[in-house]
Amino acid sequence: MRVLGFTVTDGGKAVINDAALTERTASVFKTTFGPMAVGLTTPLTVSEDYSEFILGGSDPARVAAARGKGEVLPTDHSPFFAPVPEPTIRTGVETMTLAVLNCMRP
Repeated sequence: MRVLGFTVTDGGKAVINDAALTERTASVFKTTFGPMAVGLTTPLTVSEDYSEFILGGSDPARVAAARGKGEVLPTDHSPFFAPVPEPTIRTGVETMTLAVLNCMRP
């Protein structure tokens, strides 16, 4: 389709997670990280094709300070997003390992 001199083509297809597997994996994460550390969202049509699980990486002290002031911290698409490297990477590796092991079980 051409719009204002531009050719518009289909982009990536939507990622639709298996509902039962998502719930099962969320249960594994809740057992490991605690029920308050895991939240499922309703399906969204966002611009990227990543799965349902999004890892946070902000310094807990910065999160608490921002909440106390009613501020919102920069997110992953901001040039000011600065996760704490060590716990963020460690949690990411642990989370992905748990997800893979969960997928491999019967």
